[in-house]
Amino acid sequence: MRNERPKAAEILACAMSILRERGDHGLTMRKVAEAAGISLGHLQHYFPTKNDVLTALVGLHFAQCTAALRDRIEGGQADSCEERVARLIALGFEYAQDEQTCCVFREFWALSSRNAQVHALLDVYYREYCAVITGFLEPFAKSPAAASAATALLMPWLEGYTVTARALESDQEELASRLAETLRWVLGSDRDLR
Repeated sequence: MRNERPKAAEILACAMSILRERGDHGLTMRKVAEAAGISLGHLQHYFPTKNDVLTALVGLHFAQCTAALRDRIEGGQADSCEERVARLIALGFEYAQDEQTCCVFREFWALSSRNAQVHALLDVYYREYCAVITGFLEPFAKSPAAASAATALLMPWLEGYTVTARALESDQEELASRLAETLRWVLGSDRDLR
């Protein structure tokens, strides 16, 4: 039995590179095949249409992002509400500096307005993303609803900040302090709730 997974992964890596460089409109089946060093027919064996390439690429990217989020926020010790909130805020500042990730997400957001499959994958991703953050905050929240409310406040900031950070003239330390204070209030945690 032929192992097709590595070749599909190579194809998707080539497609991601094209997407980053040229956007969705610059990503064609011929360009993907050329970048992967295979014929168009061979590419179509793995991914019959451009939409198949895009949905596989989006699904893979979101799975990787969710796994990376889990690793980043769950790795190491965060023994207090303050440490957990600080870790999430730092993650937002870090993501805003990652131009490649921001570029890819802008492409996916634009695609989701024209492609129902990408839109559905985006919805699933954000639900999973919210569940991870809510689970991370819940041990320090006065209730599960408070953890959900804190996530509902934090998510738009995380996503919006990645798009607007370069245009904002703000003191990150001051912003982090005020955001942390607000999140602790929403969580109902003026102290550790262990």
